[in-house]
Amino acid sequence: MLFCKNYLFQTDDDYLKALDKIQKNIDSKTLIQKIQLEKTEYLISSASKNLHPDYNNRALAILDSIIEVNNNSNARENAFSQKQNLLSKSLTVQLQKYIYNNENTRAHIKYKNVENLKISFYKINQKQVLSFSGYSFSRDAYAEEIAKNKKPEITETYTLKNKKDYFQYSTEVLVPHLKTGSYLVYFETTKDTEGEKATAYETLTVTNFTIATSETNGIETYQVLDRKNGNPIKNATFNSPRFTAITDKNGKVSYQQKSNNRNYETLQVASENDTITIDNNYINRIYSYSANQQENLRAKVEFYLDRAIYRPGQTVYFKGIAIQKNNDKTTIVPNTAFQVHVKDPNYNKVEEFNITTNEFGSFSGEFTLPKTGLTGSFKITAEKPADFEKEKEKYPFWVNTDFDYSQTNFKVEEYKRPKFEVLFDPKKKAFKSINP
Repeated sequence: MLFCKNYLFQTDDDYLKALDKIQKNIDSKTLIQKIQLEKTEYLISSASKNLHPDYNNRALAILDSIIEVNNNSNARENAFSQKQNLLSKSLTVQLQKYIYNNENTRAHIKYKNVENLKISFYKINQKQVLSFSGYSFSRDAYAEEIAKNKKPEITETYTLKNKKDYFQYSTEVLVPHLKTGSYLVYFETTKDTEGEKATAYETLTVTNFTIATSETNGIETYQVLDRKNGNPIKNATFNSPRFTAITDKNGKVSYQQKSNNRNYETLQVASENDTITIDNNYINRIYSYSANQQENLRAKVEFYLDRAIYRPGQTVYFKGIAIQKNNDKTTIVPNTAFQVHVKDPNYNKVEEFNITTNEFGSFSGEFTLPKTGLTGSFKITAEKPADFEKEKEKYPFWVNTDFDYSQTNFKVEEYKRPKFEVLFDPKKKAFKSINP
């Protein structure tokens, strides 16, 4: 059959018609089952939301007809397996790992054969957060144990659109406002007829901390900042596997590097009311190698978005915090002009902004994505003002500054939110007041 399919037929449809013709001229039930199984494999492999949206349903009907013949053949056993795969539920999620208190954020969900979704938020401590970092086969079991034995802080249920065509779809759901702390976010579907359900999980930390870091001549400097306004956080406890320190009035701690294994360590910053646990390699850093260049400033912009994934036509809200380093001192960059570019996956300009930082070294803005055009990975970059070369006297900050490449990426994808319709039956009876 494989030889005929690959060399004797011009199209797959011709091959499917040939299988139908052969089936009509055969009496053997076992051989008919094999031909039907070959049909389902073709239909499932060729199924497409746009070109062949009915192929999965056609395959399911054929699989049921194979299973109805109770002869314990290999084809029947394979049909059971294929049907189970077709009907199985799947669930994958993407969630921003760090958000600030009461921030509006969304979870991006890819799902198949799911109608009802429950999301539970379990408060976890920093030791439990560490248990979910890195790669461990025991993480899944640990997440299930927490979901089974712990009471959630919040539980939300959502109805997803299931077209009964057995394709994967994607959507986003709004995450409820959360208080400061760390959470295990557990996603689960309802059980199917076999008692099975799909699950997924992520960890989420609600914190007002963000960390900037730089390195000069083997000295690492970490600065803890308020992610909303850029103010330094003083008297916070900074814990690394290599050292422990308290941040100074500028929110900084420093360490003389003795080994180059920091990328594999986990940092923890804690104050009385807030804590963040973060992998060191998750933090962007500024490098300075030459002592002769210490008179020049090094600067960059850290970007923050309201989400990681958008649909065409949606509004993107962004924020940036400009920081600079002079010798070993890291500070914010207030009242300074920047040019911000937004580009699509082909590096075409989508938007351009001339922005000036406020007294806290931050700026914010918004723009609307095109409703049509490219999807994929977009980027936002911060650069010198466009007229800097012609009017340098207007921008003293930029004259002696080495500006590190400052960029953040976000995705634009076509997906639909779940929708519902409310219908009211028309009034069929007349009503009369009982009052005179």
